[in-house]
Amino acid sequence: IRINSPGGSVLASDRIYHAINTLKLTGKPVYTSMGTIATSGGYYIASNSDKIYANTTSLTGSIGVISSWWSFNILNNELGITNENISTGKYMGIYSSSSAISPETKSMIQQHQDRFYQEFVQKIMSNRHLSFKESYSIAQGQIFTGKQASTIKLVDKIGSFYDAVDDMATELDINNPKVVFLRPKSKFSVSDILNQSAQAIANYTKKIPSIQFKLPFNL
Repeated sequence: IRINSPGGSVLASDRIYHAINTLKLTGKPVYTSMGTIATSGGYYIASNSDKIYANTTSLTGSIGVISSWWSFNILNNELGITNENISTGKYMGIYSSSSAISPETKSMIQQHQDRFYQEFVQKIMSNRHLSFKESYSIAQGQIFTGKQASTIKLVDKIGSFYDAVDDMATELDINNPKVVFLRPKSKFSVSDILNQSAQAIANYTKKIPSIQFKLPFNL
C-alpha cells in the first residue's frame, strides 16, 4: 500500500483499516510505503500493516482527533444579522456557524472524540507492540520525520516504495515482481488535449478576416 495523505475523515480511515483486515485474513502480507506525508488517518491506516516503510524525510504521526468549524456569531451581532432555526432537537444545530458552541455541546463532542482517540491509541499499542506509556507519549499530535519515527517504532524500516516491493518479493520468493499501479483514469488523454487544442486553433483562424492588398500598378 502506498500512502501519501495527511488524513481526514474518521469513517474513511476506519473503512480502509478494516478493508486491510479483510485482505490479511486471506494470508497475504501487507506492506505500507509512506510517501511525502502519512499522518493522522494516514498513519491509522498504515498501522494495520505487517511492515511500514518510510523515507527519512517522510512526515508521519499527528496521532489524534480534531474537530473544528467556523463561528460568525460575534460578527453577526456586530452587523445586526439574525438567524432563525426550526429544529427537532436541542442539538440539531450543533455545527451551526451562526451561534457559539455551548459548554454542554462542547463536552458532548469531546466525549465522542475521546472514544475514537482511545481506539486509535489502542490499535497503535497492539499493532506496533508499544507499551501504554510509549503509545500515549507519541500520540499527542506530534509530527515526526521518517527517521524519527523509526527510532520510536512507528515505522519498521527506512526505505522507498521499491525497497518495500523488493523486501516483499524476497519474503514471498518472487523473482522480478511485476508492480501494477492502480490509478483513476483521466478524463482526457494527452492526444485528446492536443487534438482539442489543434481544433481550437483551426476554429480561431477561420474567424480571422482575410486581408487583401491592392497594388497601385499591375505586374
